[in-house]
This record gives sequence, C-alpha cells and structure tokens, in this order.
Amino acid sequence: MKYIWIIIAIVLVQPVTGFAEYEKPSPVPGLISDTFQLRPWDLTVRAMGGYNDNVPLVADGDTFFLGETDSPYVGLIIDGKYRFYDRGGWKVGAGMRFDKVLHTDDQDTPTAFNADQLEYDVRAFSPSFFVQRRFSLGGKSVTLGANYTYLNEWADISAVGLDSHSIGVNAEIMMRRDVQFSFKSGYFWNNFFVQQPPVSNRDAEFFTVGLGAKKWFQGRSRSIEVGMAYNTNDAEGKNFQYDGYELDVKLTSQIKGPVWANVTFELDSRDYEGFVPAPTRTDQEIYTYGLQVIWVIDAHWTADAFFTHSDYYANDPFYEGDVSKSGAGISYRF
Repeated sequence: MKYIWIIIAIVLVQPVTGFAEYEKPSPVPGLISDTFQLRPWDLTVRAMGGYNDNVPLVADGDTFFLGETDSPYVGLIIDGKYRFYDRGGWKVGAGMRFDKVLHTDDQDTPTAFNADQLEYDVRAFSPSFFVQRRFSLGGKSVTLGANYTYLNEWADISAVGLDSHSIGVNAEIMMRRDVQFSFKSGYFWNNFFVQQPPVSNRDAEFFTVGLGAKKWFQGRSRSIEVGMAYNTNDAEGKNFQYDGYELDVKLTSQIKGPVWANVTFELDSRDYEGFVPAPTRTDQEIYTYGLQVIWVIDAHWTADAFFTHSDYYANDPFYEGDVSKSGAGISYRF
C-alpha cells in the first residue's frame, strides 16, 4: 500500500504548467491523503533534468520566430504541507510549493522575435490553505474539502508571468473498496503579465467543474481513473474567451516489485467566441499523451523517467503546433 501513496506523491510534484501555454490553467488541487497521518507535516524535494523540443511553444504558422526552439533543462521542486488541526475527521492545514526550471541553450542569433530559451527559465511559488472533513454516510467513506491557492509564476519573458488566486471544492465517496467517485470545482482569478491590446487581454476569470471515477484491480496493484470537466474562460479580451470540456484518462500499474508505470491521456477542447479581426481561431483541441515509469527505492527515495507529447490543433495555423518533453527525476520524501 505504501508504494501506491508514494506514486501519487511523485505525480503531484511534476512541474507547474506554464499559463503561457495557450492560457491553460493549473488543475484544482486534490484532497489531502492520509500518507502522513502519524505526523502533522509532509515534505518532498525533487530534482529532475530532461529535454524540451519546443520551449517557447512556437506555432506552426509563426513566420517570425526563426531561431532554435529546443533545449535541455534542469529543475527543482520543493513541496510541503502542514496540518494545524487533525481531529474527529477534520483536517485543516497549509501548503507551500516552489518550482524552478533552468534551460541550458540559447539562440545563436537572437532577435526581437526569437527570445533565448534561457528567458523561459521559470520560477514559481504557490502557497495554499485547505480544510477537509471525512465521515461515513450509509456505510460509505465520504471526504469533502475546500481550498485556496495562490500561484505566482515569473520568467524573464513576460509571456510566462502570472498572478493567480483560486478557490476550489472537492468531494470523494468510496462506493466500494475498489471503486471511488469524485467531484471537483474551481474558480480562478488570473492576471497575466504580458501586455496586449484590449481585445487580446488574457486576464480572466476561469471556472471549471468536473466528475471523476476510479477503479482498482488486483489488490490495488492496477487502476484506471477517468475524469471529465466543463471549463469556461471569461477573459477581458474577446480573443481569449472560450467554453469547452476536458477529458482525462490515467492508467496505473505495478510492473514488478517496486517498479510502477503511469499512462495518461488528456483532451482539452475549446470553442472560442471568435477572434478580431476575423476569420481566425474559433476552436482548438489539445491532445496530451504521457508515460511515466517509477522505481520506489524505499520509503524515502523514488526515481522516475517520463515522456509527454502535446498536439495543438486549431482552425488557424498560428495556434497549431506540438511539444515533447522527456526526462528523469529523483525525489526524496522526508
């Protein structure tokens, strides 16, 4: 059982998604598990390195960017939580997460249209607060939660800068020992640093609501998790207003002994209000595929290797493209 919880912990400390990636928001924080029940705190430090073949996420239709887009990178993530109160099924606590990603390559001939990959070195920190209540309803375990999260993301290039405040609510119910249903909803206030004309102002209020289900197999050595959410982005600029849905599928399996694997698929589909001047992007679909192999060395150390690929499709080539990221990491849970 401890291997399963360690895998969950390592997945939760992947790099914070840059909001520059076509305005994609971070996910609603999940419920806090009982992995550190015997103590009031939990702390994980993760070092990683890898390769990104499209650091600035240059679109296929971008005729201005003429330089290199790829670069190796290294990163560090520190993620901690502390419970102030844990009694009678209640949990009240706070968390703090810090991310740093450094790229090692730069442009041979930088211009105003092709910034160095080094300018996309991201620093992010994110404090959070949470409250949870766990109880039994009709013989079934139910967990309800609410959270507040602040995210500050910064890089030398303003396209990555962000201040975000969000509130979220969560619910989980164990229908059986091997079947769980969940609900998530979140409201985000996003303030982007990038300066744009009013019609392309990305500052937005983003709302998401979704349902999920998880089924375990073979004594919880394998599982499948499926989720679907409705999203709406009420941006100040008409060009970034959209409604859409998101589909997520995750397969987890024990390969042998302490070696596990995660396979993920995500579809993010959006209908835009319509760009000015028209005609341009009115719809976009983002497909993301992922594979992660995890070696649970012991109760503290975990090593992993990962690969993700995203395809961006739209009715405007300026918003079509793809990016692949690969790498490996080592994590220590205190």
